[in-house]
Amino acid sequence: GKFRVFLKCTLENVTDLMLPPDENWYFRVKCMSCGEIHENDIYFDLVGKKDKEGSRGTSNYIGKCKFCSKNSSIDYINNSFSMYKAENSESYKSVASFDCRGWEIVEWLPKGNFRAACSENGNVVEDIDLSEGDWAGYDDEAVITLQSIPQDCVLGVYEFSCKIELFKQIQQFLLLSN
Repeated sequence: GKFRVFLKCTLENVTDLMLPPDENWYFRVKCMSCGEIHENDIYFDLVGKKDKEGSRGTSNYIGKCKFCSKNSSIDYINNSFSMYKAENSESYKSVASFDCRGWEIVEWLPKGNFRAACSENGNVVEDIDLSEGDWAGYDDEAVITLQSIPQDCVLGVYEFSCKIELFKQIQQFLLLSN
């Protein structure tokens, strides 16, 4: 099936929150064959591809169910990546979509180094850790320049939550007539 990952949080003085495509994205998955939820988290980045055994195809993640030995794969759907912007604050927004063969994504785990931009000046803030659900920091570049900590240099991401939704991709066909 095809799954969309949504996130929701409250942003303070930041915009363009994202887990970069070249960072590892962590998920909890369930085998569609035997129904078992795997105790170990899986992870992969959205850029790298691995060769499928016995096939000419590639996938972002390839694994075998420990319970039923079924081979399964997950592919990031190209061009589905999106940043979470200040105007999305406090509402769910899709940030990436995945095509799963044999797996069902049941949870996205916010591990890894998120990145955002200060909404006041665009300075990029890296290494944002959302594994606890909240993050607070400063726009270090502005603090150094101003020699103080003005209120708009206080940055935060709060009440982080996510959800996974199954969706059907609607195919659109364009008929050309000569």
